[in-house]
Amino acid sequence: MSETQLRVALSLLDENRTDPLVAGAGLALKVLGNIVDAPSEPKFRTLRTSNPKVKDTLWTLRGGRLTLLAAGFVEQGEQIVMEEPLDLPRIEHVVEALKQTLVARAERDGAAKVAHAESVKAAQNEASENRSSMRLGISDDAASRREPGWKPKVSAAAAKGGSAITTATDIGASGDCC
Repeated sequence: MSETQLRVALSLLDENRTDPLVAGAGLALKVLGNIVDAPSEPKFRTLRTSNPKVKDTLWTLRGGRLTLLAAGFVEQGEQIVMEEPLDLPRIEHVVEALKQTLVARAERDGAAKVAHAESVKAAQNEASENRSSMRLGISDDAASRREPGWKPKVSAAAAKGGSAITTATDIGASGDCC
């Protein structure tokens, strides 16, 4: 597979949610790492696609299958096989690209968590300031009510009395809603 196909596979991988991405990329890294560590061992170069772990983590993961194909695996019926001769630099390149994808995702997730925490903190600070302002207003109102000669302000509607109200403008509603 070409470099473009690897970029497409990694781009598709990056579209997955974090937990499935980490699980699928972890399995792909393990499979490819085993091949790099023991290239002459044929059991590491064959995966059954019906294997529950492979099926649930790599095959259901968007871009998971393509990533293994980009590393050099070939589909053969119910399994994928990496045939001789092995292209170890290509496999190592895919391993490194997978690691970089996981690091980039972790950095983005971390930055998103920090941004979310900052927005929550800002909202909490604003709510606290609003509460403090309301408390101050209430205490000022309570203090002014204790002053000698304080009289409640009466609205125009209350001054007219219930039966004297005949229109909406008598209670302060002008009718200009929009």
